[in-house]
Amino acid sequence: GFVEVLRINTALLRSMIRTPELVMEGIEVGQETKTQCVIAYLANIANDKLVEEARRRLSSIEVDAVLTSGQLEQLIETGYSLFPTMLSTERPDRVSHFLLEGAIAIIVGGDPFVLMAPVTFFAFIHSPEDYYVRWPYGNILRLIRVISLFFAALLPGLYVATVNYHPEMIPTRLLLSVAAAREMVPFPLPFEVLFMYIGFELIREAGIRIPSPFGSTIGIVGALLVGEAAVSASLVSPIMVIVTAVTGVASFTIPNQEAGMFVRVITFGFIILGSILGLLGIVAGMYMLLAKLFTLTSFGVPFFSPIVPE
Repeated sequence: GFVEVLRINTALLRSMIRTPELVMEGIEVGQETKTQCVIAYLANIANDKLVEEARRRLSSIEVDAVLTSGQLEQLIETGYSLFPTMLSTERPDRVSHFLLEGAIAIIVGGDPFVLMAPVTFFAFIHSPEDYYVRWPYGNILRLIRVISLFFAALLPGLYVATVNYHPEMIPTRLLLSVAAAREMVPFPLPFEVLFMYIGFELIREAGIRIPSPFGSTIGIVGALLVGEAAVSASLVSPIMVIVTAVTGVASFTIPNQEAGMFVRVITFGFIILGSILGLLGIVAGMYMLLAKLFTLTSFGVPFFSPIVPE
């Protein structure tokens, strides 16, 4: 993977793409830090307008300090959106694939992550390991990630909206099971969902901060113990534990960390919309979300290309 030394990172790319068409342009960013950055692209493949736009954006930055690729990304990305419009990776093989497809890479000195643009939405559900398996397997894995994306974003909100506002959509036996499971729970369903989801997020964050030999173990054991104790105390229903667990597991299948954080945020939004307006709120929220994503561009390329034409 990439390291913090700029010249080692450029050498890693040159060791994988051995062609004189691979261009590395150096540029300084930050009036005080004078951070060394490099724009990498293949001169015979990359669009000249794309390269010129990258130069313009980097040279127009007027801040005192740029120390990481995350800071630089926020300064040069198109517009404002919670969803990232540039892809960040620490793997030279993935950057090489993007360069060969006509993208540009921006390497920041002192940072082991490299930014790539332009990217589309589908790049965020593509894992670097997909390059190393046969194409049918890779497509199946990407399909599973798309399904997981919908589960992670919509499942808790749909559960609240359906049980609270549209019980007629649930099969009778399942509805009786849900009613029996929630009979002893003293809290309203939206509060129960938020309580469980926030609890899961707390356990996930704790597992990240705890030293790695114990983090995963404590996260799994803590989730089981807390969930079992909450069900035994009639604070939540068993079905709610299943919904939270499926949502959490589905969120882990998203390969990109920034995209995963975006999904975790909008899940709260869909829970609130489903609690207030039912399925109408879920549909309205999905419509507004897609309308926003369809307007995004990444260095002039539509974010949902080729679905959304230029």
